[in-house]
This record gives sequence, structure tokens and C-alpha cells, in this order.
Amino acid sequence: MSEPVITETIAVLRRLVDWSRDSDEEDDRGLNSGILLKGIVSDAEGLLERYEVGKLGAELANLGYPWLAKALEEDGDSDKAIDIVYENLDELLRAGCFGTVDRLLRDCAKRSDSIPSEILLAILTLTSHAPSDRLSNRTRLVEATRAILNARGEWEPDALKGLE
Repeated sequence: MSEPVITETIAVLRRLVDWSRDSDEEDDRGLNSGILLKGIVSDAEGLLERYEVGKLGAELANLGYPWLAKALEEDGDSDKAIDIVYENLDELLRAGCFGTVDRLLRDCAKRSDSIPSEILLAILTLTSHAPSDRLSNRTRLVEATRAILNARGEWEPDALKGLE
């Protein structure tokens, strides 16, 4: 199913929920339409989120970061996702692949609104000790992470302490 179809489906379901809020009456089977529709909308929103993560994962895999796409697939298991990031990014840094890592930083900064905060912070943590002159896009990712943490309501004054 295409993104516009999914988005339109969610919009229709939201309108149904708004309409049903006026009616808290149960039907002849004892079912409350408002509660049912809210559950359906929640399910549809979850599907759209998984669709977006899958789309981003495919894009990152095509850019040469299949391991990052795999980390994004670890829905709800942030420890496993972070382990995947650390293992692969550490391998790139130890091998001296600074150009690849710098491109990764650039690509993550461009897509920071779609990447979980934990993964952005893991990338910044792991690259914090790398030579700054070899990772020119790191500053860009720091700023993008700061902005997205603010937008998500996750900003704390020490959130990027030691990572800038």
C-alpha cells in the first residue's frame, strides 16, 4: 500500500473517531463505537510508523548502511539497536573508514527526524573520540540531534554534554 493511501486511510479513521465522540452509546451488541474506532486509528498509526521505518531502512541500506537499517528494524528493543550501531560503527572507525563515517553522519543529519533519539545519541557517543578534522559532518549531526530532541520534547540541558 502506498504512503498516500495509508495517510488518507488514517485521516478517514480520525474523522470517524471525531464523529463517534458525540455518541458514547453502545450498539445492540454492547459495543461502544468510539472506543472501537480509537483502537482502529491507533493500529493504523502503528502501521504507518512501521511503514515509515521500513522506507527509511530501505533508503539507508541503499546508501550503504544496511546495518543501520537493521538497527531501525529493532522496534522497541533499543538495547539491541544500539548494540548493532556500536558494533558496526566501531568497526568502521577502527578500520579508518572516516569518509564512510562522515557520509553516515551527513545522511543521519538529513534524516534525523526519522531516526530514534537513542540511535542518534549512540552515533554521537561513538564518534565523539574520532578526529574532528576527519568527521566534518559531525557538527551537523550534533545540531540536528539538538533540534530533534527539542522537537520531540526530549531535550535536557546535559543531553549532549561531552558529545559536542
